[in-house]
Amino acid sequence: MKIKLILSLIAFSFALQSGFAQIQDYTYKRKLDASTDMWHRIQIPPEMYGKFLYDFSDVRIFGIAKNGDTIQAPYIVVSNSRKISETPLAFDLINKSYKNDTYYYTLSLKSLKIANRIHLDFENSNYEYRIDLEGSNDNAEWFGILKDYRILSIKNKLTDYTFSDVNFDDSHYNYYRIAIHSAKDPKLKQAEISIKTEESGEYNHEEIITFKDSSINKQTVLYFNSSNNTPISHYSISVSDTIDYYRYFTLEVLNNPEEKNKKLLQFTLISEGYLSSLNDNHFVVNTQHLGQHYRLTIKNNDNEPLNVTKLDLYDLRQTLVVRFTQPADYYLVYGNSKAAPPVYDLSYFKDKLPETSSFLGLGNQEVIANASTADEIKPLFSSKLWLWSIMLAIIGLLAWFSLKMIKNSSKSME
Repeated sequence: MKIKLILSLIAFSFALQSGFAQIQDYTYKRKLDASTDMWHRIQIPPEMYGKFLYDFSDVRIFGIAKNGDTIQAPYIVVSNSRKISETPLAFDLINKSYKNDTYYYTLSLKSLKIANRIHLDFENSNYEYRIDLEGSNDNAEWFGILKDYRILSIKNKLTDYTFSDVNFDDSHYNYYRIAIHSAKDPKLKQAEISIKTEESGEYNHEEIITFKDSSINKQTVLYFNSSNNTPISHYSISVSDTIDYYRYFTLEVLNNPEEKNKKLLQFTLISEGYLSSLNDNHFVVNTQHLGQHYRLTIKNNDNEPLNVTKLDLYDLRQTLVVRFTQPADYYLVYGNSKAAPPVYDLSYFKDKLPETSSFLGLGNQEVIANASTADEIKPLFSSKLWLWSIMLAIIGLLAWFSLKMIKNSSKSME
């Protein structure tokens, strides 16, 4: 019985040490609310970004059971990103004609379906046209959809820009008639009609209205800060000018915000494009990068600077879907640049994840006690010296009991 007790103490000591060792490999922890089901979701708050690796390699969910065992709960990162799909519609191009410096093209759908976009492709590489769009169900009575809509194409050594998509509200007609106002034949090469749909997705949204203007040399240079260290997914730029404009711009993120010498600041390009009065100036980030400090540069050439009134930033909202199988006190731990990505069986069964599950609340962020935080109270067994001292004492007791048993056995045989 005594030997069994000693072995139990050894196992418990190892389990307790193992649990603390795993958690202490990380920098931060957040207490999770008690789980009530096998499956739960955890929403990652924006302020956590920058504290862990962007690919979640160093994020773990550890549980400490009553007997000291450490349990690792598996999870999968899920997100509902914006999805844009476009379905082409079959049609015939009929009734090509012109009258009074206007060229007409009629699109006859082969089946009655909703449409909201027409793409036009011309032989000319440089043009600017104003068009009208009408719809009809009998090719006799026509109803207005768009009037004086502008399309544009500029191609030269400095610029390669084309805007020839005719976007309109969802419409349900058998026929669509395009009227292009031009003194010369626009030479329409091809047309495509389609239905474009978009799922907005789930994003954290931040509105930026405060900028530091450092414009110089025919360039508008605006610096701004985000409240969170999150990777921007997409963004929009609002301009109050009512004139027609077309300007190249870049968006960069600051790599070394701790640098005090302004000449040594380093920026990484994350997005570029053209601001234009023809579109909604909504852009997707090419390279996702963590950061809070940004620089927007607009090339004005010989034009007056544009008046940028605000930026709308969107970062993808990410959620952990977690499976709990044992009761324990669970913590979300993170912050370990040397951690390898976890490998869970769940990644092979994504199609079996529950469609709905309740969210678990997160406690406040706490710094985990380790060698760099000596002023914090550490668990008794966080010191290896303590552990080995106890282990040597237990081994000594075990040896003493063993020798005593051998002596007792020898006396009984005599």
